[in-house]
Amino acid sequence: MYSPKISEELIPVVKLISTSSGKPMTYVVNTILSYSIYVFFLMLGPEANQVAKLQSLIQNRNQNTNKESRNGKNKYTHH
Repeated sequence: MYSPKISEELIPVVKLISTSSGKPMTYVVNTILSYSIYVFFLMLGPEANQVAKLQSLIQNRNQNTNKESRNGKNKYTHH
């Protein structure tokens, strides 16, 4: 799977959000990207059904992540 590098100037911000929220950095980055992609599609003005599909994907991912967190099986947790 592709693992892009995060710009060095963003690392302190991501660390701050991670530390203050108690969430792993990977979780923070994935959450920010998910919502940013959604907003990006809104700005492009895609058809309504595409926006609904993207919103559904984000909501499903968040629900799955929350379930995994409660069960101690969060795939974004560093071991």
